[in-house]
Amino acid sequence: MNISDPSDALAKSSFTRAQVYTDFAGLGELSAKGNADSSEALHEVARQFESIFLSIALKSMRSANEAFAKDGYFDSSESNLYRDMLDQQLSLTLTQGKGMGLAQSLYNQLSQYLPENQRSRTSAGLNLEI
Repeated sequence: MNISDPSDALAKSSFTRAQVYTDFAGLGELSAKGNADSSEALHEVARQFESIFLSIALKSMRSANEAFAKDGYFDSSESNLYRDMLDQQLSLTLTQGKGMGLAQSLYNQLSQYLPENQRSRTSAGLNLEI
């Protein structure tokens, strides 16, 4: 796949992206199509990693405020459940399009190890061991 602007590649992925955090079908599709187009698969995996990272960061920020919320109106197991669901969906929504930038940085770092880039490095005499 030849993409002229690598920063826009995450937005143009043909893989089915998870729009809701409970959608696991996209992971199976990513696994099946990963061998056919490893560059596009790497873009999607980097985006999913960014989403997971953001989810963990949101959860950590919520837990830092738990000391202030004790015995409050919103301190219940039901409220915590809905807050966790909101954070999961928010992490997916924030990583759509260009996202936060972590996915693009991961792609830039890891794309040099893709098989199509390894062939060009070998022919140029830059064969580096992984």
